[in-house]
Amino acid sequence: MLASEDDRSIPEVGAGAATRLSDDTSVLAVVGPLNSSVAEQAAPILDQRKVVMISPANTDPTLTRGTDPKNTARRFGYYFRVAATDLAQGPFAAIFAYQTAGKRTAVIVHDGTAYGHDLAVGFKSRFEKLGGKVPTVETVDPQDKDFSAVLGRIRRFNPDMVYFGGDYPAASRLASQAAQQGIRVPLMGGYGIFDPAYVNLAGDAAAGDFATAAGASPDELPAARSFLDAYRAAGHSDPPGAYGAYAYDAANVVIAALAKVLPARGRITDDLRAKLRQAVQDGTVDGVTGPVAFDRYGDATTRSLTVYEVKKDASGQSFWSPRQTSQISASSWE
Repeated sequence: MLASEDDRSIPEVGAGAATRLSDDTSVLAVVGPLNSSVAEQAAPILDQRKVVMISPANTDPTLTRGTDPKNTARRFGYYFRVAATDLAQGPFAAIFAYQTAGKRTAVIVHDGTAYGHDLAVGFKSRFEKLGGKVPTVETVDPQDKDFSAVLGRIRRFNPDMVYFGGDYPAASRLASQAAQQGIRVPLMGGYGIFDPAYVNLAGDAAAGDFATAAGASPDELPAARSFLDAYRAAGHSDPPGAYGAYAYDAANVVIAALAKVLPARGRITDDLRAKLRQAVQDGTVDGVTGPVAFDRYGDATTRSLTVYEVKKDASGQSFWSPRQTSQISASSWE
């Protein structure tokens, strides 16, 4: 049986969805959600009811390691994710900005969310360690329509990059208004801006901007081509997006684990749920995004990240193009 719920990216709605799914005793596993804030509400519900949860996109490190970075501890035994966390994305972006893009002065703007703040902290720490300067860190309300005040403060520092921690609606407004004020430097962000909507909303101001996303670009992975071809052939109205291939791999992790524990089982018990959880923990799946396995926290052991750059094709259409993919080790951020 396959059931679906729409959390609408709202934590409370996600909590209700998790409750409804886990009320059904036939539900053994959940793939999702997209947003870390939703997972914060859904994970304890599913964990309490021993429902395996594998997110293709959550990046908040506290979901797996807890809130004390000096005393890390797994919070939810049944929670896993295949995406690299913000502990990796901020430093990875800083390494690219300093070493590859040659930036030396970056101002940071974030939206005040846990996601945006964590990206900002990770970027700043690594960028300054490499020798870069961060003269100011600004916080904005993501609902604001006018960023002229913060842009006025940024202008006097004459930065050669703006790093934004947050999602594409606010980032696109910031980028377009910065261009209007003559601040014509690249904006860089995390997966929250890696969306075609950012390019469309920011318009010409997005040219040359950067975003990081977990994993290698599916279009660049030979193993992912069959998935992408099948997805496109199915005629779905929406593109697979940044995390389509990762959701596919998460589902296949569940399927592989079920194949190990379901044979000869007459009914679903807590023992079966525990065995499924252990099969996920111990298993390795050759996914379309690469090998999928998990560490003791439930985080993916393969931490590939990609920098994308906004470019234009021959017709003048702007699009995200993969610029650089790297493996990043834990020593790069811990």
